[in-house]
Amino acid sequence: PTLTLADDGAEYHAKIYSLAGTFLSDKAALTVVPDTFPPVPSAGALVNRDGTTIDVGIGFDEPVTDATASVQANYTLNNGTMSSFTYYPESQSALMSVTGLNPGDTASVTVRNVADVVGNAISSDGVEAANAAIALGRLGDGTVAERLAAIVNDRRPKLPTRCAAAEA
Repeated sequence: PTLTLADDGAEYHAKIYSLAGTFLSDKAALTVVPDTFPPVPSAGALVNRDGTTIDVGIGFDEPVTDATASVQANYTLNNGTMSSFTYYPESQSALMSVTGLNPGDTASVTVRNVADVVGNAISSDGVEAANAAIALGRLGDGTVAERLAAIVNDRRPKLPTRCAAAEA
């Protein structure tokens, strides 16, 4: 069920069924924390099939609004030139094709003004995406390249959230 702030303090217990019998846990009080945190971006990169461009993918740790996440101006690189930008609403991720980088180079991605579904936005000053110091790799290297492939193919890994939050 969707929690609200009114659920704070509610008590729950678990009923456990096993071969040894049925057990009831002690009661535990629920703490509901309002979502007041902006989304946290994460980035990964790999060399494109053409060998001349680098694909940089950006995902978020929580649902974001398409209206803010689809704006190309909200994403900047400190190295290389963005040659194309695509936003994927199904996975709420963005893909930038970048020229001027080579495998082994590093680049940082800064994201600004992207908001979660309750309106918490990354500041206009921006935040550097996690894994943003991208050591560019090739598919199969088991690092950020694999993560980007998952984002692009809408199999984005679930990132840990900062809290169990109810919308205010």
